[in-house]
Amino acid sequence: MDNKQPVKQRLSNMELARIVAMLMIVIGHFILTYGLWNGSDFISRQDVMQPVSCYLYVMFYGLCVIGVNVFILISGYFTIHLTWKSFLSYYFLCIFYNAAVFLIDTFMFDAFSWKALVKVFLVDKTVNWFFRAYFWLMLIAPLLNKALEHLSLRELRIGVALLLFLNCFSGFVLQEYNTNGYNVYNFVFLYVLGNWIRKESFTQRVSQGGAIAVYLGGCLLTSLAAIVILLKTDMSIRQIFAYNNPLIVFASAGLVLFSPACVLPAKRSTTSLRRLSRPCLSSISSLWCIL
Repeated sequence: MDNKQPVKQRLSNMELARIVAMLMIVIGHFILTYGLWNGSDFISRQDVMQPVSCYLYVMFYGLCVIGVNVFILISGYFTIHLTWKSFLSYYFLCIFYNAAVFLIDTFMFDAFSWKALVKVFLVDKTVNWFFRAYFWLMLIAPLLNKALEHLSLRELRIGVALLLFLNCFSGFVLQEYNTNGYNVYNFVFLYVLGNWIRKESFTQRVSQGGAIAVYLGGCLLTSLAAIVILLKTDMSIRQIFAYNNPLIVFASAGLVLFSPACVLPAKRSTTSLRRLSRPCLSSISSLWCIL
């Protein structure tokens, strides 16, 4: 019994980290919408009217931008167990989002079309990119799980290194493909990375101070780079906040590694937090329609 308690404790903290990640996504979208968005894209130097408040927005956004990555890392840490119930539940969530957008376009902008009505039931490029990417990740998760189950630790390390190179170097640095991480390719990488973190027992091997240093260091360096871009160039800060930016990837991993070190004394908290995370995801999905 005593041996099982620390395991339950760590799982509870991971579930809490999932909820924190969802809150980060919401807060980050508010900051982006009302502080770092010029109407069509991330701001650039000519959009900065109040430098001090703008740079504060950048710093706070840098702390929250990892929310999506953390959510996918934890999905890989636990692995997605696809069932018809979970699949249909998520599919109806996508339909809800599509229907909300369709109704807004129809009644507020008088933009009704039969083609748009049919697309309410499709998970295509008209759906929010996160919904679409996570939808495909769910579908391929059983195959990923099977592969991860049979890979040796050495083979898994090689796989993580290759995916890191493809997503962060070829993608973010060289801009060859997957230039910003807003797709299923990056989600697959993060899913595998999260699974590797668990199999290597990094949550037990990395100290609390080291993990929080990786998180804060990656976030702050990203924000400082964004401020330099605003000060010295006319470029948008969109690319520096790409989800496959290596700094953001490492910061995301840092927060995941820090999570099990937190103290969460509540009994049966794992089940309770898992139940809480479902309405949280639904609420965030609803907010996505208006942000």
